[in-house]
Amino acid sequence: MFSIRNAAIVSRNSSIGRVECPTVQIVCFARDRFIASSLLEAAAKARGVTPRKLLQIEVTGKVVPPTDAEAQEFYRTNKQRIVQDYKDAKPGILAQLRSEREVLEAQKFANALRAAADVKILADRITAPANPNERARVLATVNGRPITSGDIEDSLTPLIFQVKVHTYAFRKAELDLKINDLLLDQEAKKQGIPPLALVSKEISGKMPMITPAISAPNAMLMCRRAAVAVRAK
Repeated sequence: MFSIRNAAIVSRNSSIGRVECPTVQIVCFARDRFIASSLLEAAAKARGVTPRKLLQIEVTGKVVPPTDAEAQEFYRTNKQRIVQDYKDAKPGILAQLRSEREVLEAQKFANALRAAADVKILADRITAPANPNERARVLATVNGRPITSGDIEDSLTPLIFQVKVHTYAFRKAELDLKINDLLLDQEAKKQGIPPLALVSKEISGKMPMITPAISAPNAMLMCRRAAVAVRAK
């Protein structure tokens, strides 16, 4: 429904807390997201439509499409950061401008739903539950319906998994770089030359010139293969 943006992880004393990230802000953000989703579902049910359909009516259906003039102005203002010419960049610019307007319209709709509802925040400072009893702690109510600490923790589970996957990939890449650096230093000492000279000899010196027949991705692949060859020695 209302998407989470720029999220992180919570406390060390729960399943969420085993990844090191900021705590209180993200839990409060998740609480507000849960409230927004609850209000959206209730409003959709009252109108006899699905939440997705209600968003189409109240958000995407109310967005004014950006004009060519607005796209041109965006291109002119940001030309230094855009590598494409206007004709090629135009579809992406229009999509970005529309997406920004949809976000603003969604926020307006969420604020309107919240203003019309009976929302009570029962805890300003929130920490992740350390035990089953704390999972039952009520953090807020929406039209009398309780939102518990367990509700918030469960809603964050997919996000936590994504962060763990990305963290693992980042740490693995960092480890591979350190291994490559160590092997490069060792090989350079064995050959009695500086590491940069070894790179030039084993990689740069064996790289063909990039011509129209050799695309940048293919050249990058050749460079990686040369680096693997040094590592395999």
